[in-house]
Amino acid sequence: DQRDKRDRDKERRKVQNQVERLEKQLADLEKEEKQLQSEVMKGGMPAQQLEKGYEKLGDLAKRIASVMVEWETASGQLQEIDA
Repeated sequence: DQRDKRDRDKERRKVQNQVERLEKQLADLEKEEKQLQSEVMKGGMPAQQLEKGYEKLGDLAKRIASVMVEWETASGQLQEIDA
């Protein structure tokens, strides 16, 4: 019925927006990770700064993994709505 379709459309838009937001977040995090990797790999950094760089890379990797899990969940929800 009409109300069910409206509710489904509303839910789909909400999940679609979430998927898009997470994709943008992933792109931003991956860009930050690449920049940091190139800085760290360039060499010439003091040991302490290098250690902080590697620490930050580890943190970024964890954040990327976490956002990826959220994205996979939201994408799965979107597929269920579309099914």
